[in-house]
Amino acid sequence: MNTNNATDDLNQRILQLKNQQEAEWIDLKDKFHHIQDNLKPLNLIKNTLGEINETIDIKGNLFKSIFSIAAGYLSKKILARSTHNKTTGFFGTMFQLIVTNFISRKTAT
Repeated sequence: MNTNNATDDLNQRILQLKNQQEAEWIDLKDKFHHIQDNLKPLNLIKNTLGEINETIDIKGNLFKSIFSIAAGYLSKKILARSTHNKTTGFFGTMFQLIVTNFISRKTAT
């Protein structure tokens, strides 16, 4: 009776492995069709243009941010110059933040 139970366990495990193999085969076919679809010339061009567009947007946003930070820094240097007075330094920093924020909002629209 013990060998019968072991045979049943083996047959059940074989059935599980066959089901797993079938599921993996279906998954492999789906991945192959997805890759095949992505390698079509029209889709390659479309994906490349989309990536270029995203890169241009990132570079534009980076330029706007750098511009607004630089403008704020220059405005602080013009207003506060190189003073060692804490109050003037504080107001210079506040003015820098205001100018940076203002330019950042204006370039975003």
